[in-house]
Amino acid sequence: MSTIQQAAGLSNPENIVVRTMPQDDIKVDAKGIELWLDPRFLPKEITEGGLLPELTEHLSPSFKDFYRKLKRKAGEVKKRIGRGEEITEAKAQAEIEEMCQEFHRNFERAVWSFLEERSLGGKSVKLAIPTDPVTRQVIRAIYNRQDWGPDNEGKPLYNYKETIDRHFTLTLYHPPAPRDVAIALWEYVKRLSTETVDVFLILLNRLACLRDPGESAFIKLEDMAKCRRIKHRGGKAKNLYDDLIEDIKIIASLRLTMIWKIGQETLAFGNDLPDALLYITDWEYEGKGRNIKAFSIRAGEPLLFFLNRDKGRLVGYCSTRLLELDPYHDALAKKIGVYAVLTAPCAAAYGKFTQVKIRTILDFCGETPNSNEPGKTVKRIIKAFEKLVAIGLIPALPPNLSPIRKGKGYLERWLEEVITIELPPCLCSLKSRNLPPSAGETHLSGG
Repeated sequence: MSTIQQAAGLSNPENIVVRTMPQDDIKVDAKGIELWLDPRFLPKEITEGGLLPELTEHLSPSFKDFYRKLKRKAGEVKKRIGRGEEITEAKAQAEIEEMCQEFHRNFERAVWSFLEERSLGGKSVKLAIPTDPVTRQVIRAIYNRQDWGPDNEGKPLYNYKETIDRHFTLTLYHPPAPRDVAIALWEYVKRLSTETVDVFLILLNRLACLRDPGESAFIKLEDMAKCRRIKHRGGKAKNLYDDLIEDIKIIASLRLTMIWKIGQETLAFGNDLPDALLYITDWEYEGKGRNIKAFSIRAGEPLLFFLNRDKGRLVGYCSTRLLELDPYHDALAKKIGVYAVLTAPCAAAYGKFTQVKIRTILDFCGETPNSNEPGKTVKRIIKAFEKLVAIGLIPALPPNLSPIRKGKGYLERWLEEVITIELPPCLCSLKSRNLPPSAGETHLSGG
C-alpha cells in the first residue's frame, strides 16, 4: 500500500496500530486509544525502577495529541487528492515522515523530563550511533586524509589493512560532469574534516533509530544544525547550510570494499563493484510558508549488515555535547571523544572500559606527535582530555595520562602508555560477562 493510501486510510480508522520511532504502539479502536511502550528502548532508571506504568500515564496525552495531528494530516492529504491536486508519493511521504520523526525527538525529551522531575536523571545527551567496523574505519579515513593516495587513474584511494584478514578500501564517486573527475574528487578529500564526521554521525543516528534498518530515514538541514547547536556561519544560515550540503555530498560519494574476518567467518563487501556507504536523496518541499531542504537516507549493504538485529545490532551512544564542540579549536578533543564512544561498546561487553595506548588513539585521529616539541604535544593531548571532562563525556582524566617522569626519549615511552577511558553510565554500561568475538569486535587497542 502506498504512503498516500495509508495516510488517506488514517483519516477514518476503525482498528489501527500506529508505530512510532521509539518502538511503541498506539492502538486505536472504537474504545479509544491504548498506549504500549517497548521497555527495551527506555532508560534503565524507568524499567528497573518499576516506573513504566507511571511513565505511560504521563506520556498518554502527548501520544493522543500526536495521533490527532497524524489523523488531521492524513485527512488533509485525502482532501487534496479529492480536489484533484497533484500530490506526489514523495511529497506525501516527506510530510508524514517529518511529523513522525519530530514526535520521536519530542518523545525523548519528554522521557528525560519525566526522570528529571523525579531527580532520577537529567536532560538526555545521548545520540544512538552504529559502532561497527564500517563506521569506525570510515571515520578513521576521514580523520586521516593525509593517507589518501592516487589510484591507477589518479583518483583518491584510502587503503587500510589492519591484518591480512581485515582490509578496508575507500574510493569516491563523482558524476561524470567535470572535465577532470580526479581533480574534482581530490577537492572532496581536501574538505574532509571533523565537521564531516559530525555530519556523518548525525545521519547515522537517524538510521540507528529506525525499527527496520532497511528503511529510509528523513532529516532536514535545520535539524542537523540543531544537533550541533549552530544557527548560522558568517552571519548567514545559508553559509552553514551550504557547508552541510557539501559534507553530505562527500558522504554520499563514498564507496567501499571490505574484507573482515570474524571468528571463522569472513565478510566481503564490494569485491566486484564498490558498495555505497549511504544512499542519500535530497528533497525540497514547502513547509510553514518556505522551502525546506531535507534528505532521505538509506544504509548501504555493509552498514545494513551490522545494523541488523539478527547480527547483534551494533549500536552505542555518542554525546550531543561532543558534536557541539568547536570543530577548529577543539578538533583533537572531538576526535578522541569519537574514538572513545566508538570503542566503548566492544569493551563494555567484556565488563571493562576501553584500554588503549595513547599512540593508538592518535593514529586513529590522524595526529602525528611532534618529537621536536614533546612538551607541547603532551599538553595538547591532556588539554583535549580536560575538554572531554568539562563536557561530561568522561568523568575524570585517566589516572596515568600525565607522564610520570621526563627525560630523553620520554615522549616515545609515554605514547606507549596504556590508559583506560571511562564513560558515564548513560553512554556506556558495563556487562560482567565473557562473550565470544562479535561482528563488531576489533582488538580493543585498535580502530
